[in-house]
Amino acid sequence: MECFIIEDCVERKAELEDILTLYENGNALQAVLREAKGLSFAIAHLSDELKEKIYRNMSIRIGAKLKRSVKNIEARYETSNYYAGTAQKERAQFTDLLGKYWSHWDSENWPNIVWRESKPEEKKMFKLPEEEPEKKPLGPVDALMKTIEGACSTGTLYLYKQYDADKMTEEAIQSVSKAFQNRANELQKIRIVFIDGEYLVSAAQLLEKMEAMESLTVYCREFDCQWPPYLENYHTLTSVGVQFSEKLSEFPSWIRSAASLRYLSLGGTSIESIPEWISDFQYLGRLILDDCKNLKTLPDSIGSLKNLVDLSLYGSSIEKLPDSMVNCTALKYIDIFGTQIQSIPDCISSVKFIKENTITGLIPQGQFVSYRCFCNSYYRLVKTIFRFSDKARREGLLALEEELEDFPDDFFKRGIRLVVDGTDCEVIREVLTIECEREHDYYRKKLMEIAMECLLSIQAGENEIILVLLLAAHADIKDNPLETACAKYLAGDIDALDTIDFSSAIQPETESEEITFTKRAMELSEIARREGLLALDKHLDHNGIAALDVFEYGLPLIIDGYPADRINDILSVLVERQTDPVQKNIALAKKAALLSINAGDNPRILALKLFAYLGVTADIQKEILDDLEKVTVITA
Repeated sequence: MECFIIEDCVERKAELEDILTLYENGNALQAVLREAKGLSFAIAHLSDELKEKIYRNMSIRIGAKLKRSVKNIEARYETSNYYAGTAQKERAQFTDLLGKYWSHWDSENWPNIVWRESKPEEKKMFKLPEEEPEKKPLGPVDALMKTIEGACSTGTLYLYKQYDADKMTEEAIQSVSKAFQNRANELQKIRIVFIDGEYLVSAAQLLEKMEAMESLTVYCREFDCQWPPYLENYHTLTSVGVQFSEKLSEFPSWIRSAASLRYLSLGGTSIESIPEWISDFQYLGRLILDDCKNLKTLPDSIGSLKNLVDLSLYGSSIEKLPDSMVNCTALKYIDIFGTQIQSIPDCISSVKFIKENTITGLIPQGQFVSYRCFCNSYYRLVKTIFRFSDKARREGLLALEEELEDFPDDFFKRGIRLVVDGTDCEVIREVLTIECEREHDYYRKKLMEIAMECLLSIQAGENEIILVLLLAAHADIKDNPLETACAKYLAGDIDALDTIDFSSAIQPETESEEITFTKRAMELSEIARREGLLALDKHLDHNGIAALDVFEYGLPLIIDGYPADRINDILSVLVERQTDPVQKNIALAKKAALLSINAGDNPRILALKLFAYLGVTADIQKEILDDLEKVTVITA
């Protein structure tokens, strides 16, 4: 199709620049670009403003590839017949698409725009371009220079060995620093920095000029923690991470200058105390102090953090939460697993999810059991069975009676009671089997079956190696430390079973995977409905993509506009790879959610589908639907 513009009763043929200028950002232009094929020559040599408009309305990956292709074309072809002919062809195809979607979106708003079917052009033959010569690899200085220049464009800078050790030499850093002495305006565009602490001094000339930095993460593995003074000038920081250092025993004083801090992590350090002035961070929402082995107390001033939502103390040596925490009225998530803290004060009423150390039943009760809950419960069950087996061999079965006092009345306790009472093994098996058969939750039933076999093994006084191998064979869990220890033992390492670390295998639990995914799917569905699929690009979970999670892996595919039937085929293959029936059902739900978002289904219909797939309880259903209703009202 060809476009004509009527101006002062005179009609003229519109150029591609005219048409793109008329198109607004949003669904119409995005729809054209999702369907367009071969745009590189069509938009080469357009104004930077129009090209950026096109890139903004494409997914990050597609837009970046197109930008690179356009730059190559503009560098190589300017007036040649090949370029001119190819550009003419691609622009005609692009214009046809723009005309097709114009009638659906803007025909009423622009009555002075006329579209007509274009006449077929005569086909011409053009000479193919010559291949570019192979480029030589860049040296350390040029490679680092390219990294810094790229960071000035993207806003994110990585300066650590794990990212690219070859270019991270002191000489390269100093050379590049000199080269950027007169380019401070470019460096100020860098807002996020990840850096090895050992480079803080050598890269000082670069870092000092990044006055608008918002996020700084320092990895201190080989750093002596002698902080350079320029760090106190970063007043715009909202996120700080200082991690992985046995040498860091004092809380970094330079952090105090970041008055607007919202996120602070000191995980894996050896800090011994938190200063009272932490109360200065009135915007702080997340405080991460995981694996701080020398940290035993928190200051009373932490109670002044009115916006603190998430406090993680996992694996630290903290013994008690200060009473002042009752004033942290925004607090919703606390992780105290692996600490010396025995309980959370009831007065902290705002807390919604707690990962704590108090003794709970080994077989989880209530709603459905998630995979993470199953893994953690399995490890706790194994540790308990080891302890009971050892005590029964040393002191006899009756000695297990005193162990039962701290356990709630669940399947495991009832089984041990039958063993202690001297009940015949066949009767025990019959009673516990009936209870197992009545259970419909796959993971809970699996835990019950494991517990039953091990209880009968303890009653029979079987060899401890048989018990260990039995436990390892019963559960198919990735990176199971018991399974690894058994393999080492059978290969000849007789000490392998004595050094199993179950504590590090137990991971924090908040919501179940099913509920977390349902909420995420609903959130992204609403975003796609309001802003279009391209808006989902900034919500990608790259770890999930790398792990081949069905939902996360498929999300870029729908953003990039691939056909729904091919997306379905790809995701179906991923679903079939699941052998665990629960995980397979979750994978099916994820595929259904993704295809529903791609099709633009009503979010409420999507919610009902996921509830049916995942067995979400009535109270959680109500919470999710209420949240959806609030968002809909606000949007309207």
